[in-house]
Amino acid sequence: MRFIFLIALAFLLLGCIAGPPSEKAGHNPSNGTRQADNNSMGPLQGSNPAAANQSHLPVPQLNNSSYSAPANETGNAHLVIGISSPPSANSSSIRIQHPERLQIYYYYLPNCPYCLRISPKLSELELKYGNTTEWHRVDVNTVDGYSLFDSMIRAHNLTSSSKVVPFVTAGGRTFIGIEEINSTLAPALASGYFS
Repeated sequence: MRFIFLIALAFLLLGCIAGPPSEKAGHNPSNGTRQADNNSMGPLQGSNPAAANQSHLPVPQLNNSSYSAPANETGNAHLVIGISSPPSANSSSIRIQHPERLQIYYYYLPNCPYCLRISPKLSELELKYGNTTEWHRVDVNTVDGYSLFDSMIRAHNLTSSSKVVPFVTAGGRTFIGIEEINSTLAPALASGYFS
């Protein structure tokens, strides 16, 4: 039991378990800081290609502290969550501009090392399949992003300890963690699985 508590605490400190957005300066949308752009992703920013080859990634500074991200038991740096569908298209935070296209939602935290590792791959996929897909990047560290993320967790009766990133939802499927996103999302798009 103590081991589980320590692991949960480590993930919380790493910033890879999404908690409610902070109301502290620097995280409050009302003070002019960064907002989630859920309209259209454009190429994903903030990736660190040099860190993508490391199994033990440094986490960017958060609130003047830095942490190191652990690798899981198999040496792969990713966290897993099971969600099976995208958020409601009726959400005021998501603006679907091309309803005829496949809607892809990428939930992330800006300081999550796993999210930073997968961002270049998602940028490649967006550029390659941009004419048939519409990408939405949802920063769960904002009020709107967290609300969408939390609604999805509750809709699927998952516990709050299941709030982990990165994950991508597309066409009713969920692609969870770095390995699954790399190994199955691209082939699914290439094969026309979602058509």
